Amino acid sequence: MNVNGDTVTNEGRDRLLGDASGFLVTIGYAMMLKSNRDVSRSAQAVATCVQVTGDLATGIRSLIGDRNYYSAAGLGRQVLESVQLIQYLAANPDRAEFWLTATDNQISRASDFRPGRLRAATASNDRTYSRHCFLGGHPRSIARMLLPGSPWRRPDEIIDLSSAGFDIQTDLQALLLADSLQHLYDAVLVTIDYLDVEAFHELGSLKDRSVNLTDELVKSLVEWKRTDPLAKVGPNEGG
Repeated sequence: MNVNGDTVTNEGRDRLLGDASGFLVTIGYAMMLKSNRDVSRSAQAVATCVQVTGDLATGIRSLIGDRNYYSAAGLGRQVLESVQLIQYLAANPDRAEFWLTATDNQISRASDFRPGRLRAATASNDRTYSRHCFLGGHPRSIARMLLPGSPWRRPDEIIDLSSAGFDIQTDLQALLLADSLQHLYDAVLVTIDYLDVEAFHELGSLKDRSVNLTDELVKSLVEWKRTDPLAKVGPNEGG
């Protein structure tokens, strides 16, 4: 199966990544304005993490577009962690307030904010985290596969995923775009679930258009996950 056909293309993935990251940046800002009005520290914490995730994803999109694939993989790990933080803080307002006001020393001593505990609390996949660390954590020799000179970077190079159990042939850009979309799919859904709809009023005259665009974004993400074989492949695969 070649996934770069008419229905799922890198151009389409790139546009959807731009829409999703833009949503998180914008709605995160609106959430921050609303939380400031409400003087809610827990909501301020979640809004901060939503903005962080959108900002990181915007950076990933630019890096992929510039073929800076190793840098994109590095930010990918941070997106994974920031999405888990949104999920955890949204479900635990007392810990969200702690996170917002804690010193570095207090955070380092808080066991629930350690990567393993955070993954457990959000039912996240340990293997997903390990693979992100392998590619984009501390510099390792695997970086050669993403840097200039790697055969994976050739425009006509096809990566065969059959050895990983998938009947898919694709390319490096597609894998990186799809991985980012996997995490932003989770980020958008948890943000909308947490969102106080009154936050849209903070966008002023753009409120109605923003609501409509949000509905369209969710539909597009759901359709992407249903139709793109890469939605279940790679660092974010199940198991």
